[in-house]
Amino acid sequence: MGPLSIGLVLLPLLWFASHLWSLYHNYKAARATGLSLVVLPFDPENFFHVVFSVPLRPLIKRLLPASVFAAVNLSMFGWEFYDETAVHDRIGLIFMLVTTGLNLLVTADPAVAQTVLTKRKEFIQSLISNKVLGFLGANILTVNGDSWSRQRRIVASAAQEIEGEGHGRRDAAGLRPERRRERMGALQDSQEDGLKTFHNKLV
Repeated sequence: MGPLSIGLVLLPLLWFASHLWSLYHNYKAARATGLSLVVLPFDPENFFHVVFSVPLRPLIKRLLPASVFAAVNLSMFGWEFYDETAVHDRIGLIFMLVTTGLNLLVTADPAVAQTVLTKRKEFIQSLISNKVLGFLGANILTVNGDSWSRQRRIVASAAQEIEGEGHGRRDAAGLRPERRRERMGALQDSQEDGLKTFHNKLV
């Protein structure tokens, strides 16, 4: 057996071993949380999985046993719209997906969701989510750190202006003229940043 043949055998084995080690490491970390776990022996943020899993969902559902598909389905975008509360009724309000990539926390617990929102810097978006959702530029759903804080302040203050009772003359959107000008300026800057990002991705 020549060096090329050995390499062709070793490379898949090394790839498999590295993923198996990552799964074991992630499983140990997830066990320490005490949450219910769903183990998936692959990375749901893999490019091919992200692109093909949703279109092939009906075929995958027919090919896999029901119990296996129920687990794999949790790695596909949009499963919440199909299963609604059934998954949480079966597994619990909060559980963790253990994968060969990142461990993913899934929750329907309002208290946990509030904690995540108030400690946003500790719960960053994954790289693939930022790439997919941020193609046309950064927004409050895709950014992390200081950018998220800045955009959150813009959205929150605009929402408070609309919902707050306040006083004084307001326009059709419920904003006072001086606040409207301030918001429009901030949104215009954000739009320009998005267009620059979009242009940079095209060239």
